[in-house]
Amino acid sequence: DKLEICENIMRKRKNILVLASNYEEFGDCKKTIKPNSNNKELIQVHFEGNLFKIFYPGCSYCIRRDFLKNIQKYWTKNSPHDATIWRYAMLRDGLYAVNDDLLLWRVYKTSTFELELINNHNREKKRQWLDYADDVLGDIDQYLTDFQEYRTERNLKALKENKKFLENRKQFYDRASVFGGLKMIRYMKYYAAPIQFFGDWFHVFRK
Repeated sequence: DKLEICENIMRKRKNILVLASNYEEFGDCKKTIKPNSNNKELIQVHFEGNLFKIFYPGCSYCIRRDFLKNIQKYWTKNSPHDATIWRYAMLRDGLYAVNDDLLLWRVYKTSTFELELINNHNREKKRQWLDYADDVLGDIDQYLTDFQEYRTERNLKALKENKKFLENRKQFYDRASVFGGLKMIRYMKYYAAPIQFFGDWFHVFRK
């Protein structure tokens, strides 16, 4: 009944552009409901400035059609669907979640997703991702230019800070400077997870 539940919520709340839900992982992992407690509460996912941190998988989304059409032109090449949809919904304050496990997610250790994570875990792939992320911010900047109603002080500040984060992270990879690595501490909130900060050090200085 995932679709029925999400549709009913979105029909009542026209301001919701994207509605995510909890999910239950099972299979090659501990059976767990994520990411929140299952209290059936409807919550807004507030934008805290990080344009690259995603909390829910795309399979949990219910998406308003006109919003999807609105952002298609600004869909960065090779960008995952959940990341793209998540970012633009946040920028427009239209991202919500219902704390209800509306789908089952079977986890395989040998899945394509897991294998991609392993294969992309190297210095070259990480550096390539930074160039891709730069393109993402370029498309967001264009979107905010084309739709001035979303070119708010908050969104422009987030865009500026994310650009600084990527610029300094690239310099750390390219120059392999200890000082450059320490400089990244001030940008910790822009990593998808703290472990990525230490991963950068590993990739930069690994022989």
